[in-house]
Amino acid sequence: MTLWRKPDEKKEEYIPKRHDASRQFWRDFTPLFARAEGVRPPGIIHWLNTLRNRDFIKSRYVQVCAASVQYGDKDFFVNDTWEDSIYINSDMLSNLGDNWINRITELLQKADSMANALGYLASDIAKASGDSNGVASKRKNAKEEAYYHFDVPFRAWLAGISPISDDIDKTCDAWDNIAKGIILRLGDELILQAGTYAFAGRSDGNLILTSSTAQIKFKKAIVKIIQKNKAETG
Repeated sequence: MTLWRKPDEKKEEYIPKRHDASRQFWRDFTPLFARAEGVRPPGIIHWLNTLRNRDFIKSRYVQVCAASVQYGDKDFFVNDTWEDSIYINSDMLSNLGDNWINRITELLQKADSMANALGYLASDIAKASGDSNGVASKRKNAKEEAYYHFDVPFRAWLAGISPISDDIDKTCDAWDNIAKGIILRLGDELILQAGTYAFAGRSDGNLILTSSTAQIKFKKAIVKIIQKNKAETG
């Protein structure tokens, strides 16, 4: 009834994985739905797959929910409770959904790469402005900002997929364009907020790091991420 993880990759042993309240539930799409070697989906998802393949699930949508208790120091007390959910087309649970699940997994890997690229842009801007102490925090905050802005559009896109009638390439390209637009807009906002110190830049070894050079590096990284995905999917 929960996500699973392997504490030791060399052993075929799985233990329950706690949900992270700071992490959107859809980011765990792969361990939830992937039917691949080394991935153990929750028992409830396995059962839903069985029911859907036997045509016992008639609803168009399935809501997958997660709930968790956030414990305090050494798990001695409860700090908070947390819940999240996602909607998917019930056909995604049948054998028809296998190709879709693989492609969505690739798209989420790419979303992670985009969020990382935005994080590096934020850290490069911090270095360019001379704020060496704020590099790590700015990188982390920028990545979380990316996931925050991906959140609502991705949930809506995922819920709108109909594996039977939708073209998989066109549908995935649509998310590509949404994600690219979001991440480039966030990058532009970081550049606008950078200020004059970052524009003037700082010396980093043999290089002069400025907000402009950081922006060029960021946009090249995004193009590379997009092109890599296009090449791998044909």
